[in-house]
Amino acid sequence: MNVVHKMEEIQQTYYHLFNQIADPVFIYSRSTGQILDCNQAVTRLYGYSKDELLQMSFPDFFPIAERNRIKKAIKIINRDVPFTYTHMKKNGVAIHVEILSDKSNYQGTESTISIVRDISDRVRIEEKLKRRAAQSTLVAEISKRVNRILNLETILNEIVTSINDSFDFYGVMLLMVDEKESLLRLHSLAGGYKGVFPEDLCIGIGEGMIGLAARSKQIQLSNDVTKNSNYIRKAHEVTLSELSVPIYDNDKVIGVLDFQSDKKNAFDTSDVEVAETLSSQISSATENARLYEKAQKEIKYRKKVEETVVRRAKHSDLLYQISRKLTGELDLDTLFTLVVTSIRDAFDYYGVMLLLYDESKTALRMQAIAGAYAGVFPVDLVIQTGEGMIGTAARNRIVQVTGDVTQNPDYVRKADEITRSELSVPVIKGDEVIGVLDIQSDKVNAFDRSDVTAAETLSLQIAAAIDIARLYQQAQDELEERLKTEREAQRRAKQAALINQIGQRLSSQLELDALLSETVNSVCDVFDYYGVLLLTLDEEKNILTLVAMAGQYANYFKVGEIALQVGQGMVGQAALTREVQISGNVDENPHYVRSRGEEKTKSELSVPIISGEKVIGVLDIESEEYNAFDESDITVLKTISSQIAAAIANARLFQHAQQEIHERMEAEQELRKSQDSLREAKKETDTILQNVEEGLFIIDPKYCIGSQYSQALTEILYRSELANISFMDIFNDQLAGDIIENIKDYLDLMFNPGIDEDTLADLNPLANVKMVFHTQEEILSIEKFLTFKFKRVCLEGQISELIATVTDITEQVRLTQKLEESEEQSKKQMEWFLSILHVEPQMLKEFIETAHHEMDTIDRYFKQSRADSYKETLDHIYRSVHSIKGNASLMDLKFFANRAHEFEETIESVKKIEKLTASDFVPLVLHQKELRSHLEEVHDMIDRISQIHAQFRPKRSFEGEIIINLIKNLVKTLSRDLDKDVKLDDSQFDGELVPFEYKGIVKDVLIQMVRNSMAHGIESGQKRKDLGKPEKGCITISTLETKGKFCFRFRDDGRGLNLEAVRKKAIASGKWAVSDIESWDAQTLSETIFEPGISTAEETTMVAGRGVGMGIIKQKVLENDGKIKIDSKPDKYLEFEISLPLKNRRKKVQSRKS
Repeated sequence: MNVVHKMEEIQQTYYHLFNQIADPVFIYSRSTGQILDCNQAVTRLYGYSKDELLQMSFPDFFPIAERNRIKKAIKIINRDVPFTYTHMKKNGVAIHVEILSDKSNYQGTESTISIVRDISDRVRIEEKLKRRAAQSTLVAEISKRVNRILNLETILNEIVTSINDSFDFYGVMLLMVDEKESLLRLHSLAGGYKGVFPEDLCIGIGEGMIGLAARSKQIQLSNDVTKNSNYIRKAHEVTLSELSVPIYDNDKVIGVLDFQSDKKNAFDTSDVEVAETLSSQISSATENARLYEKAQKEIKYRKKVEETVVRRAKHSDLLYQISRKLTGELDLDTLFTLVVTSIRDAFDYYGVMLLLYDESKTALRMQAIAGAYAGVFPVDLVIQTGEGMIGTAARNRIVQVTGDVTQNPDYVRKADEITRSELSVPVIKGDEVIGVLDIQSDKVNAFDRSDVTAAETLSLQIAAAIDIARLYQQAQDELEERLKTEREAQRRAKQAALINQIGQRLSSQLELDALLSETVNSVCDVFDYYGVLLLTLDEEKNILTLVAMAGQYANYFKVGEIALQVGQGMVGQAALTREVQISGNVDENPHYVRSRGEEKTKSELSVPIISGEKVIGVLDIESEEYNAFDESDITVLKTISSQIAAAIANARLFQHAQQEIHERMEAEQELRKSQDSLREAKKETDTILQNVEEGLFIIDPKYCIGSQYSQALTEILYRSELANISFMDIFNDQLAGDIIENIKDYLDLMFNPGIDEDTLADLNPLANVKMVFHTQEEILSIEKFLTFKFKRVCLEGQISELIATVTDITEQVRLTQKLEESEEQSKKQMEWFLSILHVEPQMLKEFIETAHHEMDTIDRYFKQSRADSYKETLDHIYRSVHSIKGNASLMDLKFFANRAHEFEETIESVKKIEKLTASDFVPLVLHQKELRSHLEEVHDMIDRISQIHAQFRPKRSFEGEIIINLIKNLVKTLSRDLDKDVKLDDSQFDGELVPFEYKGIVKDVLIQMVRNSMAHGIESGQKRKDLGKPEKGCITISTLETKGKFCFRFRDDGRGLNLEAVRKKAIASGKWAVSDIESWDAQTLSETIFEPGISTAEETTMVAGRGVGMGIIKQKVLENDGKIKIDSKPDKYLEFEISLPLKNRRKKVQSRKS
């Protein structure tokens, strides 16, 4: 018991001592790492309770990423060497610990005992010392760089990068104040800033901690930006601490150096001190760089001044050299080339060119080019005044210079040049711009003031040189002209002597062959030409034949050997065109023909020999030299050719004179004989012309009437003097201008031998022409119908004139007109007669009476019409005319139906007039008069043929059959006209039931309903087949008599009443409000078909479509106190029932009952 007690005491002492150890002590399983025991210091350091700790393993205190490695490491035990680790407390805070371990046996389990010491403070102190050392090193290194590197951009970028590399901040950036001192612009950045902040980041002075540092000139520090109201997040940075240090230049803030960290409390006093030092170094670096940049600018300026001095010296030397060359060169082309080449060689420009104004003074043309221009610009380059810098220099008379052509809107790229700078200098002589010197470079800003001055001086020298060269050229030209004039004078003297010599020879020689031979030899001798030829023209064969020659030609040709067609070679062209043919190089002349290969001809001159209006030959001269002939040669040879023509004419006249003397003597004898014959012929001709009944005369190709014409012509045309007047004057006041033109065309064709005379007979526009004559004796004008005929007169195969005859056919024409009128009247009466014959007398009588009634009604409406009721009057007249047309169509009186239809068309056109006046009714009155006239003619015809019918009033039993027959005929006629197959079912229609006073109404109603049904009720045969109906349509009429009423029905098995179509027509008519129409029931809508203008027909025809027929029905029924009922089913039927009150009730005939 004592031992046990003693052991318990020892154990309690152990636990007491174990828990009193200041450092945390762990005992854990060596194999699993499970914590077996720990002292109180562990709970204090890590924040876990004793029970929680005993549920954990030793690796649980390490960061998760290191636990697998630690599980292996804890098995390695070295009691003499402590290990440093990072442990995680319960609150998540990381601490640095030093662990010393040794093997142990805890309650029989192999275990490890580890003593843990918290060294976090020591680690922080060590890191702080390292950081200060790094800061010192960085400050020293940056100081060295500031003194070594003078480029501002480089040093500032290196400072920012070095700070970030040394301290591993989240980000470092440098911002500099802009010129306006209102913004801080990002200059350099490093670390996490890259990719977060934009390169063009700007922060306003006073904005955020950075802007506040610049404005307040004080350091801004925040170790927890979430609690700092001045902090502004500019992007997606993860900043938690920020340090902003202003950078000074003397007392002026020039920028801000900004540090940011993604840890709280990242900056301490030492960081602030280092940042202040760095900002001072940046300020020094900025000042050093600015001083260095200033020095470099001064050096560069001094170098540029030296280059300018050298360049000006070079310019002066160039100007001197060019001036010497220009003053010694008088050839313009050489001068231009010398100018551009000298400038190009001296200054090594990309290209130089000289352009001068052309004669129009509107465009500059290339004169010379040197340098890279030569392979880029065309030699015929043209630049308009005002175009590009060159054209602008010429227009404004001012030097144009640009250091960068891409920025100059006046620059125009003319080819593939690589120009970057251009200098265009106007070349001015006196007050006149004569050209432009243009210099281009492939470098930017290639020209300075000295270049401009040198170019201006050169332009003055160029202008002077051009002026001197032109004066020299002018003097040379004048000298050459003077020499040429002297040579020309000598030449002309020889030519004048030749002309005089040839003139004397020609005037004394009448023998033709000798004359021509002397002429060509004289020309050849005087001018020493290679060869001279003279050819004469054979007009019949159209051939030029060689008749004389001189010179070298005699070695190749013989007289008569050469024969050329007119138009062949230059000789033939001279004869063809009647113009001189000259060629300075015959090899280039397409007309030249080389007759022999041995010919040495190089120039040729061919002069036509013209006598009067005819070419009679050609004088041809050829030379062994190019361009041997000039204007003086042409003048001389034209004079000689004229002399030759006169000589040839004289010789030929002499020959002709000799021949004519002989022939005239023979002709005089023949003339005496023919004169006697002519006297006899003239006497006979006069006798004929005085007595012939037709007008005879002659017409020449100019339409003039000959001096001889018949006496009858003056009587027919009522004109006494006709000789030598124009044939067209006869018709000036008689016929239209186009007809007169036709007469001229016809006469031209008559004079055309290529057109057959018989063929033209049917085209004669004067075969039958109406003319009106006014004579002094007659008060009234005389109308005549004349016919003209023409016959060709040919002499020697040519149409020389026309013989014309005119005949008065007035009587024949008038007889023909009367005969035609009589035939037309007979034809019309026959047509009416045949139309009337097939109509029943009773029906004719009723038609005439009804028509007379409607005509009287129209008269009444005409008389009662007032200005405020013109439209209503038109509606009333229309109904009456429509009724007449319907009745006429029923009886197939087409001539009457057509007149009524024309009357309707006229009414429709009058209705369209917006404001009607009484004068608008005049056409209607004329139509009514015409209809009444036709009606009277029909009535008279009926009286004349009344013997055909014994009586007009048939039996009562036959009157009913008349209505049936009328309707049957109407159905049959309309079936034919409308191409529909329709039958009439009248089995239930009893004509005897129709009261006498209602027969007209029943007939009119049935007629109108049949017309409507046939027009737009019953479908076509194909449509009915598609709907499953019988192909033949059916119309059914029936009668019945009820108490006090007579009723009759009309029904067709067509498409029924299309209510939608009726609704649309009602809306289109504008008679009712649309809202009212939309609310109407079927019965109300159906009744609108009786209103004027409402029709479902798609077009207006003779049958239906005007929308007045149903209105007539309604009017007639209502006038007799009747009623109308409508019943319809789509695609099945449409039925009308009309009931009329019985005024005199009658009994049915007994025979009908049976």
